[in-house]
Amino acid sequence: MKTRPLQIAYNQNAIEYFPLKVNVMSEPVDPFTQHVFSQLDPKVFASLNLVQLEALRVAISASAPGKQHPVDIRLTPSLYFARFYVVLLMGRDRRSSTRNREDARLRHMSGMSLAVMLYLLLVIAIPLALVLLYLLKSFAGIDLLPDQHAWEWLLGS
Repeated sequence: MKTRPLQIAYNQNAIEYFPLKVNVMSEPVDPFTQHVFSQLDPKVFASLNLVQLEALRVAISASAPGKQHPVDIRLTPSLYFARFYVVLLMGRDRRSSTRNREDARLRHMSGMSLAVMLYLLLVIAIPLALVLLYLLKSFAGIDLLPDQHAWEWLLGS
């Protein structure tokens, strides 16, 4: 990607705000960073000093699309009735250890939640299934143990 120096006067209407027309940055500015700078209000842009401009340039350049991933494929296929987008990003995991710990904590919590939900499901489902099977057996008239019934046994008669 070819870079060019930042033109402080980024459009003809704002030229009175920016008397400097030279490159004030330590490195050439990429088109994405120039685009972001051009979206700033001219009065706000004029109020920034050189240190602030350089810090903004570094921050914007670091987060520019295509710089963070070796594989960055973005497609926008059009159909007759709508447009969709497809993004494929691949690269090395450079997340901080704090974020990795947070992800591990969330995985642990989701595992614990799943275990509790399965336990509650089993505690409720197994007795309910046994009651339903007993009722089906009773309505069908099947006597597994003659002269003994679960209702009599439960009621103590």
